[in-house]
Amino acid sequence: MKIKYTNMTILLILFFGSLLNILASEAKMEDKKAIMINESFNISKEDLIKIKKEALLGSSEAAFKLFNYYELYLYDVEQMMYWLTIAAENGHVYAQYHLAFFLNKISTPESKFRAKFWAKKAQKNGVKEAKELLQELEKE
Repeated sequence: MKIKYTNMTILLILFFGSLLNILASEAKMEDKKAIMINESFNISKEDLIKIKKEALLGSSEAAFKLFNYYELYLYDVEQMMYWLTIAAENGHVYAQYHLAFFLNKISTPESKFRAKFWAKKAQKNGVKEAKELLQELEKE
């Protein structure tokens, strides 16, 4: 009887050890996916100069690319908001929606006012999510 319990204990230890290894490797894979996704927003120094110039000359796509770079790769909120604003001003409709969304989160009277402005603009330009955000802003 003692041998059966010992064998059963060994099997349970091996089973749970294997399970922990599987879970640990899945977690590592998820971390690698996150790194790979973030890495896809990286911009070389040479390209960064060109893209900034394009954005400042009116390219909404270039400005939105910079927004993604600073939001998802460098995590620089000040630069993220700067380029998001440029993208919205240059007519990028999703930038208009994102700007409204982020301004709404700041929660000052001025930012709420500007959030409504950008949500209305995004809604007029066909961004469906902007309607929900605008309804939320109108309630406040």
